[in-house]
Amino acid sequence: MAESATLKDVQAVPDSPAVLEKISTLTVADLRAMGFEIPTKVYDDIFDSGINMLQHELPHTNGIAYVDFSVDISNMNFQDVVLLPLFCQMLIRGGTSIETGIELQRAIDMYSGGITVQPIVEDIVSVGSDNGYIVPDGKHMITKIVVRASCYAESGCLPMFTVIKQILFDSDVNQQSTAIAILKKMIGDMENDVQVQSHEYTTFRIESQYGLPGFIREQWKGITQLMNLRRALIQAQSDWSALSQRLVLMADAMRRGNRNGMALSLTGDKASLKGISSGFETFVKQILPLATQTTRFPDWATQQHPWYTPGLRQMTDEINAEGQNEAFLVPTRLNTVAKGGILYEPGEPVRGSDVVVLQYIGGYFLYTELRFGQGASNAGVAVDISTGSVVYQSDDAPDIASTLEIFDEGASFVLKEIQGQTSLPPEARGAVIGAIGQLDGTALQPAEIGYVSLIQYLRQETAATRQQFRNEVLNSQVSDFMKMVNQLGAWGKPNIAVITNQEQLSQAAKNGITLTTCNITGVAC
Repeated sequence: MAESATLKDVQAVPDSPAVLEKISTLTVADLRAMGFEIPTKVYDDIFDSGINMLQHELPHTNGIAYVDFSVDISNMNFQDVVLLPLFCQMLIRGGTSIETGIELQRAIDMYSGGITVQPIVEDIVSVGSDNGYIVPDGKHMITKIVVRASCYAESGCLPMFTVIKQILFDSDVNQQSTAIAILKKMIGDMENDVQVQSHEYTTFRIESQYGLPGFIREQWKGITQLMNLRRALIQAQSDWSALSQRLVLMADAMRRGNRNGMALSLTGDKASLKGISSGFETFVKQILPLATQTTRFPDWATQQHPWYTPGLRQMTDEINAEGQNEAFLVPTRLNTVAKGGILYEPGEPVRGSDVVVLQYIGGYFLYTELRFGQGASNAGVAVDISTGSVVYQSDDAPDIASTLEIFDEGASFVLKEIQGQTSLPPEARGAVIGAIGQLDGTALQPAEIGYVSLIQYLRQETAATRQQFRNEVLNSQVSDFMKMVNQLGAWGKPNIAVITNQEQLSQAAKNGITLTTCNITGVAC
């Protein structure tokens, strides 16, 4: 204990400028001004099919080609959206009229490097007059199911494309035993994951309060999904006909869509793209069934998405029923604490400099106070451009009340450090570097390049807007920090989500923190 006290005293004393100057450091001037852009060629209406294709030629992919194929699911009833994770698994494991699920899986293993099926929902990007990001109004989204696959391109990959067609258009989603097995596994995985990756669940919960895409993602990946899986399992065992009817209607809605709701992304080196060309041409021309819906999907950037009205109604009803400031009880020793709020209203700009300020708070202040000061395993703060919200997050925090107090001191910390300064202090300049690091991330692997490019394309996000955001990060000034302080001091609709245990919850209540309690071992809160 004496050694710990001494160490805390040492950590509390700032290093002198003379000592800091001895450390070799990266400066803002060392950063690349231009962001990395994925090399992409876009081909509209390939082979007069109505399908748009993206192609990404890379230097070397070891003869492997990567395929990402998306189909529009806006035809689906919004009430069935919560079943999409189960539905996607049924597409792969349900088999077809001529093949069992095991036989279909064998074909996947034989003819591809693996195939996954996943739903996505994203806001379409909104930009201002200066080409910078602004918060969208939430009415314009893309909703897709994406099949991700890879193959040895020299073979042409025709068998893999045939399997993709079978998964999307021939799979039997009316298999009770398969659905029950899938649901049991998904429940087991999530029950473990909610303790191992608890910060994801609190973040999903916070973001679900502020926009429809975030609400839907929490329905797919958050605590709501876990409880829905348990309800679905009970229904699959006791009333399969009702559940299977919903799954069949979802399959019908996906399969009848017009081809203009499809997009194909191919990634590989020159030889791989040449090798796979015959396979995807046959896939588009002959294997894919003709569209039964002659009416084209509208451009969802200009037309309100059909999920918006029923989704907003359900979102409002659930938020009103569940309330704010929630604690989810699990068998854990420590706490995962998140707090969020609205910083920007729809139509307001979100600048790259705002991300720098949050990096300064998360990477310096929260790191010092929560990781060094209290022993939390991680801490940070991030802004969601799609909703204009900000989320503070801490993992393995020993105390709920003190963690929330530190969150609330973030704006005051920036004000104290920046007010009256003519230039950014060293730690704030370091936050510029950290923000660029967040934008650039690690080098994308070939398997991810086509998928990332496809999402950017579907969201209608341009290289110019990304570069504008990068410029705002690099050119962050004291005045930008002060503007962000005012934003943080006036956020709206604050909300708390905590994953904890009963003892920690009782202690928080003694410290004046009132939280609505939910034991996530059940089927509803």
